[in-house]
Amino acid sequence: MSEPVRIAVAGAGWRAGYALRVARQRPDLVQVTGVYARSARSAARIEDLWNVPASTDLDDVVRQGCPEAAFVCVPREVVGDLALRIHDAGLPLLLETPPGPDIDALFRIHGLLGGSGAQVSEQYQYQPQHAARIAVARSGLLGQVGSASVSVAHDYHAVSLLRLLLGVGFEDVVVDGVADVDRVRAVRGRDRWVPEPQVIDAEVVRANLRWASGRRGAYEFGGEQYVSPLRGRHLRVRGVDGELVDDEVAWYVGPGQVARSSLRRDETGRDGDLEGAHLRQVWLGERLLAENRFAPARLSDDEIALGECLVRMVEYVRGGDPFYPLADACEDAYLGLLIHESVRTGGPVRAVERPWQGLRSPATT
Repeated sequence: MSEPVRIAVAGAGWRAGYALRVARQRPDLVQVTGVYARSARSAARIEDLWNVPASTDLDDVVRQGCPEAAFVCVPREVVGDLALRIHDAGLPLLLETPPGPDIDALFRIHGLLGGSGAQVSEQYQYQPQHAARIAVARSGLLGQVGSASVSVAHDYHAVSLLRLLLGVGFEDVVVDGVADVDRVRAVRGRDRWVPEPQVIDAEVVRANLRWASGRRGAYEFGGEQYVSPLRGRHLRVRGVDGELVDDEVAWYVGPGQVARSSLRRDETGRDGDLEGAHLRQVWLGERLLAENRFAPARLSDDEIALGECLVRMVEYVRGGDPFYPLADACEDAYLGLLIHESVRTGGPVRAVERPWQGLRSPATT
């Protein structure tokens, strides 16, 4: 990449902070040209914390600094109207997940912006560990992959991983879900440890997804899995010639021979390593599966993933390939909604015809 990508950010909340941290750590890769905030107080906070221009005037933010795209990270209930305003101003759109709160909103935003080239910042595919797992599933090492199970994220994030691991596009699908209760001590929140942890009844949702091609996906997630060290995150992929379970991989080599290996993170800053603490790459034996282009910045996997979305968005604007079109985001959000519909109704739910079904999905490439 010859010069840093220039991104305008529409939104001043928690997710906007990810883009601002990436830009602060690696200004040679990402530059935030300005931030649109809905209140003068939020705009002042952004300028004070990040030393980035912020304004309540959207037109100013769209014009200043010559942004190449806009990252729209506002609540799902208002993303559609704001995205249309930015699109009408001529700026390519990178939308936050999900692109709408309900099925009607998803159909509406796809009808309005589906042909605009808008992309969506579904970051889980670019978290380095998940990127490595997807690479294994797509490498042929496991043979033809027929099923996957994810217990790592909620709703549309998990569905996105399932479709990418299985290579599923916009097929007909039946969803069957159920909810259960998990009694667990809540020891940590999103930002800090809980000083007086209490035992809570956390909801856990489980669902099976069966696509027309015969591929099968299993979904399980409870909210405590995001933040609690007492509830881990797990992923499994099964193919005819092997299996990936979390970071362990087994695959068929030949008669009487099965190989086993583990995903290995190449991380610096340990023991006598003075390079600084950051992730470089993820390997499986001699196979390089994922690289962190933001090294040596000290960023979490999720920040690396969001940064990857920002860079890929502008690479796309400059003539590259789409990486997560609006149609894919609508499909994943729609199937996430079907999971909860199945839980609510107590039985399987079949997907209806969707307006984006005739389009090509990067999940199948």
